[in-house]
Amino acid sequence: MNPILGIDVFNGAGGELGEEYSIGAAESVLNGLAKANALAWHTFNLPSLYNGRVRYQREPRGRREHWKGIRQIFRDGHADCDDLSAARAGELIASGKDTGARVHIYRTGPKTLHAAVKRSDGRLEDPSRRLGMGQP
Repeated sequence: MNPILGIDVFNGAGGELGEEYSIGAAESVLNGLAKANALAWHTFNLPSLYNGRVRYQREPRGRREHWKGIRQIFRDGHADCDDLSAARAGELIASGKDTGARVHIYRTGPKTLHAAVKRSDGRLEDPSRRLGMGQP
């Protein structure tokens, strides 16, 4: 079974709450993916996301967003910010290091959003930067 979830979170929201709705909906789906990733860590005894096998790679512009689970990330060897954030939050939850870790999406420019992990103590952890974003 290879289910695909189709959700159009950034279109059709309209009105003043359009962006707030879209970001909130995307965070909800990604936090669900983080929980699924936590289950995968328990089930498959996966290595740490930071073990050197995975790098940040931006998704090609113009391509529809495709959110990957941790097993697909390890197979591909790369992922973008939302995938890596859901993977790291899942790892923190599974390990018990931070059971309240969650994906947080925020604006970094007029047309740019970024995802990172919001830890229980309020700190932001950015797996994309740790895994190569912004490096040559």
